Amino acid sequence: MPVLTDMLINNGNEELEGITDPVARDEMLKDALSLSGPDRGAGKDILLIDDLYRSGSTLRIATDMLYHEANADGVCVLTMTKTRSTR
Repeated sequence: MPVLTDMLINNGNEELEGITDPVARDEMLKDALSLSGPDRGAGKDILLIDDLYRSGSTLRIATDMLYHEANADGVCVLTMTKTRSTR
């Protein structure tokens, strides 16, 4: 099974942890994330692995990019940990 470790690139240098406004967070993520080769995902089913699920913003933006820019047929997500909420 091919593994593409460099398809999704994070160009952002800013830490998103302290940003609580969801709109501002999404805009920063859209600017920070890019695809190394959009045609590499065309017609493929992709498993996107992330080490931490916090708000879901990163995975939501990345999944949208894979569907709409890379033309992936399907995207499944696997996360290793989830942060606790003190709400």
